[in-house]
Amino acid sequence: MSDVPEGEAINTLLRSAHDSADGFRQGASRARNPLFRSLFEQRLDARTGLIHTLEGEVTACGEEPVRDGTMVGEANRFITVARDLLARESDKGLVAEIARRESLVAQNFARVADDPSVSEAARRIAAGALEQLTTEQRELAALSDQFR
Repeated sequence: MSDVPEGEAINTLLRSAHDSADGFRQGASRARNPLFRSLFEQRLDARTGLIHTLEGEVTACGEEPVRDGTMVGEANRFITVARDLLARESDKGLVAEIARRESLVAQNFARVADDPSVSEAARRIAAGALEQLTTEQRELAALSDQFR
């Protein structure tokens, strides 16, 4: 038997998905290079889809879906602005920060996927999204490494 209610565990994932979407929205609005802007917009669309899926799962559990991200996500938005400003005319700081933030999102999904106190259904949902999140984070990290 799981200790963490299924809806609560999925809401944890939902908060991370909101953080991710907010990061890509911020990245798309700040990117100077149209290729990065387009990439961030595509990832934002994917996260919006993930958010809708998770909201449906939370509702199916009889819970109210959360509508925003975490305090850490809010702090990360300020860090992103600072790194972007320091990079001046380059997207280097922006891409690196978005990659770092996505690593945190993937870690949150991995924690839920591996947590035996969470319901099997919630672990399955987390694991299902984790593969795509991890692949996308690695792609962002590789983009960030190109600036070095």
